[in-house]
Amino acid sequence: LTKPFVGLSIFMDALVIEATSNTPRVEFNPAGGTFELSGVSIPEDTVAFYTPVLGWLEQYIALPDVSLTEFRLRINYFNTSSSKVLLDMLYMLVQLEQKPSICWHCKAYDLDMEETVKDFESVLGHDICLVKETEE
Repeated sequence: LTKPFVGLSIFMDALVIEATSNTPRVEFNPAGGTFELSGVSIPEDTVAFYTPVLGWLEQYIALPDVSLTEFRLRINYFNTSSSKVLLDMLYMLVQLEQKPSICWHCKAYDLDMEETVKDFESVLGHDICLVKETEE
């Protein structure tokens, strides 16, 4: 189901963690160049949930010829501790020589999330594409 990333004889499997009622779905696919977090992020123990995610990302970034193309966030709601981790994660990515495309999807009416994305852009010094989705 997951295709490994192949680079100079280095294999890296995709990271997939299914969503729960308190944690987002994580789908990092290095072979396809797509990385996505979706759902809500209000884990009881933010450090315990995100430590393996950040560890995987650190290993990926350390590979030669990293070719991350798109990082998508479809986070509907997150708590303060998740905000810090998400910002740290994005900061790691924007330090790459090949800058990623970061797209944040939110509901068209979610003005709070739109403001949060603008704040993240300001802190990161990197553009974030805001995709406003309408409900059908």
